[in-house]
Amino acid sequence: MSPPPPTIGVYIDGPNIDISLRDAGQIHIQLVLGSLLTAHANSRGKLVECAAFVDEGNHWEYNATEDDLEGNGFAFVQTPVWVYREDGEEKRKSLTDPAMYCHIMDRLHDENCPDIFLIVSGDKDISICLRYIYEHGKIAIVVAETTSLADYLVEYCEHLRFELNYIEIVYRTQQGER
Repeated sequence: MSPPPPTIGVYIDGPNIDISLRDAGQIHIQLVLGSLLTAHANSRGKLVECAAFVDEGNHWEYNATEDDLEGNGFAFVQTPVWVYREDGEEKRKSLTDPAMYCHIMDRLHDENCPDIFLIVSGDKDISICLRYIYEHGKIAIVVAETTSLADYLVEYCEHLRFELNYIEIVYRTQQGER
């Protein structure tokens, strides 16, 4: 009898991936993001959790992206925005990153913790979270848009021997292209 497939959770840094795909002109990928990521996750194991972290009151650039994520079982986690004043002007700072990282850290202490964390973000801040995933004996796969990927994140994934995928390559692979 073969062992059961590893369990996998998918966690999307919404603002990071939405803005980076838009800025890179990758709208065709944005529109099928949920389908793409669930297919990629299912090719690696048994999908047990999907969460897309977004700023409160904000939406994805395209309604089709939100519909595709929702249709593929993603839960939307609304995260707060820190509003502050600087030089007399109101500024807003997204707290999506720390909220997503706290969620992942909590999952590491859950008895039903996924074996693999598929994290969709190109932000180097994820490196702290990656270290804890590594220390807990779990696996991380990072998926990022090519132009928004931090060099430090690439080096850190290599250091931990975690897989790093470019979303454009994942898309082409799912489309049967090489």
